[in-house]
Amino acid sequence: MTRRAAAPALNAAAQLFFELWMQERARFATIANELGLSPMQAGTLFRLEPGEPLPMSALAGHMACDPSNVTTIVDNLEALGLVERRASDLDRRVKNIAVTAAGGRFRAKLVDRLREPAPWMRELSSSEQRAFRDVLRRCLDLAVAKAQAEEPLSSRTRGSSLRGSLTSRLTG
Repeated sequence: MTRRAAAPALNAAAQLFFELWMQERARFATIANELGLSPMQAGTLFRLEPGEPLPMSALAGHMACDPSNVTTIVDNLEALGLVERRASDLDRRVKNIAVTAAGGRFRAKLVDRLREPAPWMRELSSSEQRAFRDVLRRCLDLAVAKAQAEEPLSSRTRGSSLRGSLTSRLTG
């Protein structure tokens, strides 16, 4: 695939997005730590939907990390009573990760904290907040569509629910 040269404004936007993302990663880590989790544990719990067990391999794919790393994260979440491993009904060799009842309650606290606007967001005017929301929604739609188009059909575990689950968690 040939990469097209980006316009200077797009290059500046990409740099600003990266800097903002780094700032928000730090805020996410703070929230995770305040709740007694590592950022990876919090991210894993966030990715899991209560009532929808997910195979370890699919979870690793969603997190863009090696399955062996997910094993350690899940071990720690399991020790806290937030998730449990279950054998798949379709293939007993496959381990699904499910959120426990306690994990569901804890996860709800995490999602509530993530829904809180960052302090800098409160400084935007009402019209800037709406414009920011609309641009982010459009960007997320494009990013998810691109990822789904590039994802092999055989590796899709929850179809198009990834964007829906992410946005429903944060927009309630």
